[in-house]
Amino acid sequence: GKLTGLYVDLVREICAELKLTDRCQVQALPYDELIAALQRGEGDAVIAGIPANAENRKTLLFTRPYLLPAARLVVRRPSSLTDSGDKRPQKVGILDGSAHEVLLRRDMSDLEPIAYTNEEWMLEDLKAGRIDAVLGDAARYSVWLAGTGAAGCCMFGSGPYLAPGLLGPGL
Repeated sequence: GKLTGLYVDLVREICAELKLTDRCQVQALPYDELIAALQRGEGDAVIAGIPANAENRKTLLFTRPYLLPAARLVVRRPSSLTDSGDKRPQKVGILDGSAHEVLLRRDMSDLEPIAYTNEEWMLEDLKAGRIDAVLGDAARYSVWLAGTGAAGCCMFGSGPYLAPGLLGPGL
């Protein structure tokens, strides 16, 4: 009977930090109703993945991003690929035409990109050792690594790579 989730928990922490817990009220609305409800004065703020584009900036004020999209390398266990940079993979799977492919080709020219049109095939090749790593969305692959799909095969092999111009400005 109590709202939960990333945004709800974040709002509650913000209210606690500002010592406004007794005044904060969280109301859940469908995403497509959020801006209209705010403009009607039915709330003071919205926390959601509303794009901070030119159109929305005409009527809304935005905070700095609180969640930045990041890319990460995923490698098989055991691996000597770590944040220390002792060893870097040679063949790195990426999804063909993705921002991650652009990032890899632009900023990691010492690696050999292997482009895939199907993510399942790419992840199967990683698990089988046919490629050394996969570069992709950190949030997406954290879920994959924790789930049954990875079957404990793999781990993150690097810290996050931030590239707002490629991966988006964040939430």
